[in-house]
Amino acid sequence: MIYPNNDLHLTAAERSKLPNHGFDPEIFGTVVGGGDNVALPTLNNNQKNNKPMSTVTTQAPQLPAPIVGKFNLALTESKFQQLADEAATLIFNEDNLEKIKDFLDRTRKVEKAIEVTHKAGKEEALTIGRQWDAGKNAFLATVAGIKENPQAEYTRICQEVEKRRIAQQQEKARIESIKNGIESNAILFAKQIADCETSQQLTAIESKINLEKTRKEKYQEFLPEAATRFTALRY
Repeated sequence: MIYPNNDLHLTAAERSKLPNHGFDPEIFGTVVGGGDNVALPTLNNNQKNNKPMSTVTTQAPQLPAPIVGKFNLALTESKFQQLADEAATLIFNEDNLEKIKDFLDRTRKVEKAIEVTHKAGKEEALTIGRQWDAGKNAFLATVAGIKENPQAEYTRICQEVEKRRIAQQQEKARIESIKNGIESNAILFAKQIADCETSQQLTAIESKINLEKTRKEKYQEFLPEAATRFTALRY
């Protein structure tokens, strides 16, 4: 046989339909590869042109053995070997048109068998693909069943931690802003005191500072600190 491993992937009924000796290697060329992947059967260039055979063969792509086995079965059932034998002896003239037409009609039947095999194989592959999808979804759902609560708790805790972090940053910024404001105002008041040239100007600054010492909404819990800092200014 040209593919000694292919029939291992067929059912018993399918293997029983294959001939004992397979297709003629003089027509198909030699097998390339083996194991799980084999080459497609190929006609050599001389056979394609109905010329005497030679040992030159075309390069065939590598395909999984089960696929090639299915196509081999389709060729066997559609009597491709008989057509291959006839191809080399066809006479091309007007007197032989009917025989040529019959030959072409039978090759179309072989092509149809290949197309049917291809369609069935693809449907099988699609079914297997859908089964894989269903299996994936079922097993993911199983994992989700034990993951859901831990994930929710993890998210909740992380959100709480992040909320505290943001609150701490905001509180730090608030305190820094108030303390920076106290120091900035103290520096400003000190400058204004230094610039005073009259007692009236000094009294006006003193009134302004005394008012600043009462601004609870501005200095909040740091109001005593602000009052102490402003009182320390020398008039």
